[in-house]
Amino acid sequence: MNVGTFLEKLKDEAACENRLAEIRSGSGQDIGAVGVRSRREALLHGLAAIRMALLPFKDWDAFRDRTEAGHGIGHLLRDFYHAVRLTCRLDADPRQLYVGLVGGTLHDIGCAFVRRYEEAGRIVRHAEAGALFVDETLNSGEAAERVPEEARRLICYAVAAHTHYLKPMAVRTADGREKAIQPYPDLGSDGSPVLNVWMTRWCDRLDCNGPAFVGRHFLTLLHDHSDFDGQNQNFYTVRFAEHLRPIIRTPEEIKADGGRRTMLEHLKMFADSQTNASPYGRHDRGEMSVLRDRYRSELERVIQAVREVPDSYRPDEFAEPLVRDWLGRVEPGELGVRTADQLIARLREIEPDWRRAWLYGLEYARYRYEEWADVARDFVDGLDIADEIYAGFPGVGNLHAVL
Repeated sequence: MNVGTFLEKLKDEAACENRLAEIRSGSGQDIGAVGVRSRREALLHGLAAIRMALLPFKDWDAFRDRTEAGHGIGHLLRDFYHAVRLTCRLDADPRQLYVGLVGGTLHDIGCAFVRRYEEAGRIVRHAEAGALFVDETLNSGEAAERVPEEARRLICYAVAAHTHYLKPMAVRTADGREKAIQPYPDLGSDGSPVLNVWMTRWCDRLDCNGPAFVGRHFLTLLHDHSDFDGQNQNFYTVRFAEHLRPIIRTPEEIKADGGRRTMLEHLKMFADSQTNASPYGRHDRGEMSVLRDRYRSELERVIQAVREVPDSYRPDEFAEPLVRDWLGRVEPGELGVRTADQLIARLREIEPDWRRAWLYGLEYARYRYEEWADVARDFVDGLDIADEIYAGFPGVGNLHAVL
């Protein structure tokens, strides 16, 4: 499939909506039609499907050039690691693991076509664009032969459904239309969670938690933008200096400020949602719960570090280079390095005490990220298909970039 042609197709929102309606109808598709019989087959067939879906990027730089820092290659590669880990550790039907592995890795591929922070006035958002892209790539050439239609429909639905709407959301598009975006059904007829949908969301949530998330979110702050508030299901404006005030306020104070959250409040909102009491985490279990709890603890430590900077801490000449290099791992490649350089320069323009707090917090997050990477390498190294996993993907890269 030609990526340029796909970009042209996205301009026809009416046609896209019709195809998305068909993808939505796949929510009830029988998992029994997926021909995967073991965990090993789920891994190997899943790897093959991911590579085929990403082939259009092999000779095209859109993924590197069009994605925003924080939603680019680093995010995809960590999603891939988490999808592999869940596939290896969850007690589940191999067919669901296969769909979850592919969906969990590719769920944000649509950010190459619809920028994450420019979708407020769209019906076809990054999740939907990603589902349409995967639908096209897995429905052509060798992929169409190796990925059965039933599996493709389930994968596309999981990608579209990873944006976890809790209620219908009214949207006014650029052409003046008004429409409600409906939540994606995620429970079976018996009320049990559809694991392949939830596993895709779990991969997304795992990179919205822990020390990597601190770097990811910081990388998104180069330009003012609208961000989605998952709790209240609305958008608010993020401005760099205002966002980096090292404070945490009450919900009432945040509401009085128009819903605008500081970075610490944003991180805390995600940390607080990483429980089974949350509508996002209510079906967490097994390895997902283990990783979620560990990452939440790490994220809370970073929040505490920013709020309780030791009196003795003074940023030395190594602080900025260390943070810059780390951000270049969180988002590997020229995009990450360039964005990190610009953000470090912007840090010098904010209140000195705020800069000091964030340099300390980012240094601490870097240290915790190194520990995460050590654990991730040990896990992958211990798999008998480690070479296959490290081989990576054409046009994107491999796990070595973030580990």
